[in-house]
Amino acid sequence: MFAIMKSFVFYILLLHLFDFRIVNTKMVPVYYLKKEFDYRNLMDYSKPDIDCVHTVGDPIPFPEKMTICSRNMHITYENPVASSYATAFGFGTFLDDWSELKEGFLYGEWETGPWWGYRTKDKAPAAYGWVGLGDSGGSDHGVWRHTCAFLDFTNGRTGVIENGRKFFDKKFEDLIPAYKGFEKKIRTVTAGCVYKLGTTPHMSQHGKVTDFQIWDKILSDEDMIKITNCEMFKSGNLLDWENGNWFLNSSRGTARMEVLDLQKEICAPRTSSLHLIPYKLKFDPEALHMCTKFSGKIATYSKKKRFDEITRFLRQKQHMKTESCVKKIKDKEAWRFRTWVGNDDREQEGIFENWYTNELVEYTPWADARPYVGGTRYNCMMLEMHLEDSGTPKARMYDITVNDEECAVGFCNLCEVPSPVRKMVVRGLCVLSMFDKVYNYVINEDGQPMYIGSRTSVLFYDKEKLSWVWYDRKSSKSVATSISPEASLLIGVHNVDFSGVIDDKCYTGGSKEKRIKLTTCSYGEYTCNDGQCIDIEQRCDQTSNCNDESDEDNCKMIFMKDNYNKKIPPFFFDKINNKNIPVNVNASMSVIDIIKIAEVDHTFTLKFRLVLEWYDYRIKYYNLKRSRSANALAIEEVQKLWIPFLVFDNTENNEATKGTEDTELTLSREGDFIGSEDTVVEEINIFEGKFNRITFEQVFTKTFKCVYKLQLYPFDTQICRVNLVVRKLETGVMMVTPNMLAMESETVLTQYIIKNWTLAYNNITDPNQGIRMELVLKRRIMNAVLTVYLPTLLILTIVYATNFFKDFFFEAVVTVNLTALLVLTTLFISVSSSLPLTAYVKMVDIWLIFAQVIPWIEVLLHTFIDMMRSEGEEREINHHGKTITVGGDGGSEESLATEDGLIDQVYPIKSLYPQFEDDVSVLKMENKQNHLRVESRLQTADYNKMTQRDEEQLVDARKAFYENATVNTDIVPKLQFVAKYVIPAGLLTFSICYWTYGLSYYFSDDF
Repeated sequence: MFAIMKSFVFYILLLHLFDFRIVNTKMVPVYYLKKEFDYRNLMDYSKPDIDCVHTVGDPIPFPEKMTICSRNMHITYENPVASSYATAFGFGTFLDDWSELKEGFLYGEWETGPWWGYRTKDKAPAAYGWVGLGDSGGSDHGVWRHTCAFLDFTNGRTGVIENGRKFFDKKFEDLIPAYKGFEKKIRTVTAGCVYKLGTTPHMSQHGKVTDFQIWDKILSDEDMIKITNCEMFKSGNLLDWENGNWFLNSSRGTARMEVLDLQKEICAPRTSSLHLIPYKLKFDPEALHMCTKFSGKIATYSKKKRFDEITRFLRQKQHMKTESCVKKIKDKEAWRFRTWVGNDDREQEGIFENWYTNELVEYTPWADARPYVGGTRYNCMMLEMHLEDSGTPKARMYDITVNDEECAVGFCNLCEVPSPVRKMVVRGLCVLSMFDKVYNYVINEDGQPMYIGSRTSVLFYDKEKLSWVWYDRKSSKSVATSISPEASLLIGVHNVDFSGVIDDKCYTGGSKEKRIKLTTCSYGEYTCNDGQCIDIEQRCDQTSNCNDESDEDNCKMIFMKDNYNKKIPPFFFDKINNKNIPVNVNASMSVIDIIKIAEVDHTFTLKFRLVLEWYDYRIKYYNLKRSRSANALAIEEVQKLWIPFLVFDNTENNEATKGTEDTELTLSREGDFIGSEDTVVEEINIFEGKFNRITFEQVFTKTFKCVYKLQLYPFDTQICRVNLVVRKLETGVMMVTPNMLAMESETVLTQYIIKNWTLAYNNITDPNQGIRMELVLKRRIMNAVLTVYLPTLLILTIVYATNFFKDFFFEAVVTVNLTALLVLTTLFISVSSSLPLTAYVKMVDIWLIFAQVIPWIEVLLHTFIDMMRSEGEEREINHHGKTITVGGDGGSEESLATEDGLIDQVYPIKSLYPQFEDDVSVLKMENKQNHLRVESRLQTADYNKMTQRDEEQLVDARKAFYENATVNTDIVPKLQFVAKYVIPAGLLTFSICYWTYGLSYYFSDDF
């Protein structure tokens, strides 16, 4: 055992203050327990020869109320095999051999949280009473913790405030009688350690302790918050750190005392930290990229205050031994140290700015002949300083300058990270692995990078073995190795050989070389293979975000167990009620286009989008994106999943849904996720299938049956359906629920208007019968009006107009009506052929049949009227070129010409050639020959070519006939009244009734 007396401590302190000429700072002694730490072998905790700082000399009072404040930094958890703790202190009376606390209190910060332990004289060895103090939330290794704890033995109240936050305050009645049994004197106070027996014997932290103060009262919460926030530095009235009789007990010689600035170093802001990369790197891109692997950036500054903080960090003694960063100065025991800082003048030559923020650099202690003005390639700033060994943990520094250098030159790199330490996490180790999973990056005493585990592991590069070596104190002869380059710092994904690990509980056969990832990435980030951190949302987004493009490798989105059966729906079984709970499939449809409506075939062809949504609790999803379109599954994954088998049962072949190349299967991110365990190399956001929806989406073009009911054509409204049912095999384990129906198509079609569209159950009382989409199609009537009704009305108007023809145009009247009847019949046949053959009569049939009846009736009426006229006195009329006598009682007489008469009529020779009057017989013979020629022409040119009709004579004859005819005055006027008034009135009445009925149904909402 050795001791460092108080006077010697302050002597060293004064020397330190004088040497560095520090003004307006508070330098305090700091005890680094177990500084010379053996990272290869476990410490024997059963013996009391631990590193410990404790008081000696006269005892101090044991008050009823007390507050204890201290500042400490632990490097690793100690006693990790039994019960890991970070720090401890105690006060009371210890046994003479320092083996146990005889009576008094101890405070320990275990992984489970802080505890008070107390022991009275009457308790058996290693028997303690315990009071839990809640959960402080822990603290990172290598970070200063500022803690105040208080005890009030009058009412049993105790509490803890740490780093400006009060996290516990409660009363424990057991503390009251415990205090009464104590001797009211504190003979020894220990800081950073405590001597005890039990599960965690002889507690001694691996780390630093300082500023330990005790008051004989309960400080106010405000004061304790200020103290632990480094806003107040108050000395204890019962025990003072600077004036107390403190001794460092380190029989093993592993502890050291150093002097630190309380405000600038111990109470330095905990929001960021600096870390040296002791390898030469080009500024851009190597140094920049290395700092991104550290989840930070190159250290930069603009003002002198920050410049001094950087240089204060770099003067740590171990930085003098970084081979790549320093070069010995000739003829001096000093070293030139160089590192990049994040300032450059690329934007404007000679004007240096912050690389990241473009903030102007105000403080520039340039070296001689700098900045260089002979070219434009010296754009990056390098910090240079001379270091000398001062015999203390801090080197003496001088000649601190900055230089502008070519960015392609290699210098060491200084990274700034937004956390108090640079924590590293190992991924890929199994649960039973002996190696720690959390490490801190440090530069060790030899100037080499080293990863110190939170408990018992250490990882560093062995220059003799030319490999990274991984040790754990629980098995000092075990070692894992990696041949990755030293400059990689083993960050990212690397192969590690575990063949040197004795009794490796993670080994399951095969190769002992495993992929391990060392990462600085925080939760919600993905580690690229080279160690770069990116947002995990950028993982597998079809864009390379990692420099090595590894974020687009192995983009697996679904995980299912080997016993997953894609033929079985993901239904639940209710064990309580002993029944299946079917999987619910929400069905939505979107009508894209109605391609064809075939009334004759009773079908319609529809282009539509079908969307099915369901949850499959048997599946887990990896790294789902917030956008559903980014979660599209590949066809290989689609073919592995269960997809609802739904049948379109009103298609000709009962077609069904199935996953094809045209199928879009996407995943919707709805539920929360959990990160993959550290045992998995890749960072994965894992989503449970029961909380995240699968969406099946496919565009179909199918022809469906539709029974067109044409009784009211063209005032009809048709309802066509798409039936979607569950096949009988799955009716008990799957149920389809109608969700939404959208109309993307134009609703005004060539023949119809889509009046309404719905998606509903086929039978609301029995959901197992499936669902149907209904389209209500209202016919566009204008086409029928223009092609059927308007022509019909025009024709009937002409038919009605024949009632006003002159009586003697009887033949014309009949001809017009018969022609109208023929046209209407043709129209009726044409309309009927364009529609399906039906056994029932359609409304358009009724109209056309009624229209045909009108001219038919007109013909009958006019014929009957003409019959009601009788003939008068005899008269001669022209009948096809002949004069006939009509009328009178004798009927008609026709003067028939002889053959000679006809010849004389045709060839009036006498009148033409009077000089040959006597030779008539000769001429007649000639006329007979001509007559034969006339007969020949009659056979080919029709007889009426020979007989010229005298139309005027014919009209006059007819007019005379109807003027002289005897009319039946009782019947004819009545018949004419019927033709002129009754028939049009009937037509008008029929039309009004017809159109009223048709239009009332057409515009009604009853389908």
